[in-house]
Amino acid sequence: MTVSNPQATVSTTALLSGRIVTVELAHSVAEWSEAQLADEIVVLATLARKQALAAQHSFTAAFMQQLGHDPAATRGLLERELGLPAPADVLAEKARVFATRYQDDD
Repeated sequence: MTVSNPQATVSTTALLSGRIVTVELAHSVAEWSEAQLADEIVVLATLARKQALAAQHSFTAAFMQQLGHDPAATRGLLERELGLPAPADVLAEKARVFATRYQDDD
């Protein structure tokens, strides 16, 4: 799962496990301060990680439902016991972060 900022100057990619495997930077970020760049990478990597874990949640929930397990019980197991975020929650968080962080980037 890859998440990029709207300017596509920073992109982070996470495996389905949530492990960050790549961070790609545009040449223009050389003009940013170290703190700005670090903050941008952390924000986007956190979103990529959560997005990957939410995909894991979605795949597992669908598989468990095919096996005949109760969807509500499966959701509880995935979210509370395994700590996998619900896809809708991650989408809402990403929308909130992008709306507040990049509101002046239009």
